Amino acid sequence: MTRLLIDGRSLTYHPKGVGRYAYHLCCQLDLRLPSHWQMDILAHSDCLPEFPDRFRGRFISVPRVSEFRAGLAAVPKQIKKLHADILLRPGEGIGSYYGIPIITVCHDINEWIAKVQASLGQTRGVFRALIDKAKSFYIGRALRQSEYVLCNSEFIRQAIHEYYKVTYEKTKLAYCGVDSRFYELSGKIDQEKIRGKYNVNSYILTFATGDYRENFLNLPRIIRALKEKRIKTTFIIAGIRAEQSYAKKLHRECIQLGLIEGDDFIFEGFLGENQFINLVELYTAADFYLELSLHEGFGMQVAEAMACGTTCISSAKGALKEVIGEHAIILSNPVDVDDIVKTIFFAYQHKQHERNNASQIHYTRKFSWDSVGCSTMECLLAVAKKYGL
Repeated sequence: MTRLLIDGRSLTYHPKGVGRYAYHLCCQLDLRLPSHWQMDILAHSDCLPEFPDRFRGRFISVPRVSEFRAGLAAVPKQIKKLHADILLRPGEGIGSYYGIPIITVCHDINEWIAKVQASLGQTRGVFRALIDKAKSFYIGRALRQSEYVLCNSEFIRQAIHEYYKVTYEKTKLAYCGVDSRFYELSGKIDQEKIRGKYNVNSYILTFATGDYRENFLNLPRIIRALKEKRIKTTFIIAGIRAEQSYAKKLHRECIQLGLIEGDDFIFEGFLGENQFINLVELYTAADFYLELSLHEGFGMQVAEAMACGTTCISSAKGALKEVIGEHAIILSNPVDVDDIVKTIFFAYQHKQHERNNASQIHYTRKFSWDSVGCSTMECLLAVAKKYGL
């Protein structure tokens, strides 16, 4: 029997980012692993998402501890206890030499995220910076010690070679997947009904979850400038966490610029798995999806919007250029309000929101969890063969 251990500590009720990748990866391996393989998953048992019936994975409950303690003590302890043959880590993390082959998925480089956030006013204290530097050392070492590193974009594949000195030969491309339900549901959406639900004639969708790299602080001025140009549309700003200070600041600045809530802008909260259909509706009925981010390791939101057939206006920073391909309207300068406003104005003038985006939808199908499953299985089988497992 070959014993595969998966570090699934990122799994939660409503997984996103690394947690979402971990969830779908586990589901894919459930379908693909040979019958003589055993799949153990380290997880926090009090917040596991719902897995399919007859899921073959066995969950091993582990306590919540710091990343350092987990990577340097808790994980190696479980490897020894469970007699694991291979360790699969769905996200980059602190690690050491574990004595067994490791396959790691790398999503981003924390220091690059921090640099962009700091440029937009979201700084980290001295102590946090020191902790992050130590994390970077151990993450880099863990990636270099991995047999394979699966990267969620070519941008990240190149980045870890440059930043962490991971040899390019041990890396593989494994894009995040777009949920197939976007394709199934978006064509059934009554767009007029959704606009009526928000009491608007048209709207542009964007997100502001509190991560400053999303570049959302420019939104009030963008909305005001478009209003002055007589563009009659509403901005629906989704992912808002109303209790947090950034949301209050964003709301205050909108009001100070004379913008009217419900007419010029609408705040929509975070839409979890139990509100999936609402997310599909928001994407599908929008005139445009606006992506202002200055750094993404992949770009899930713009990929989802494209899958729903919505015309996207996007930054090309980080992996975004790679994800949107030739199918989005690119912002030449995503920090320049005038440039953003001119781009949106031009898009409306040329009725880009009414264009046929069938080729765009087809293009996004390359971002699939099936592909992630195939790439991961190739690595697992290669490692098993190499070590005679």
